[in-house]
Amino acid sequence: MPANAVVRQSPAPGEQVKVSQDVQVILSLGAQKLTVPTLAGRSLRAAHIALLEAGLPLGEVSTASFPASDPGTVVQQDPPAGSTAVTPRVDLLVSSDEPTVYYVMPSVIGMEQAEAQRV
Repeated sequence: MPANAVVRQSPAPGEQVKVSQDVQVILSLGAQKLTVPTLAGRSLRAAHIALLEAGLPLGEVSTASFPASDPGTVVQQDPPAGSTAVTPRVDLLVSSDEPTVYYVMPSVIGMEQAEAQRV
């Protein structure tokens, strides 16, 4: 919301208010630009703490096997370090210790449920 726009009010809309009753409003500070910290090479826990300290939310965390990286360390982030954005969430790619196992999903369209469960 733009700066000085009402974000919340009390009493709520539609409630009756006495003439002498106070009305409280909370105003927006406007878009907050925050600098995204460098997270690559940190543990997931350390990266999460750094994001909390920077006032940024942790987004999606994905894992993939990277033999050259220690398991549990951040390999990549989005948005990149140093960028300024309006309170973005920061997505992380973390190195795992085991290669990801993938399966090829067969087509079960047209099968009865019992048959599809056996496939």
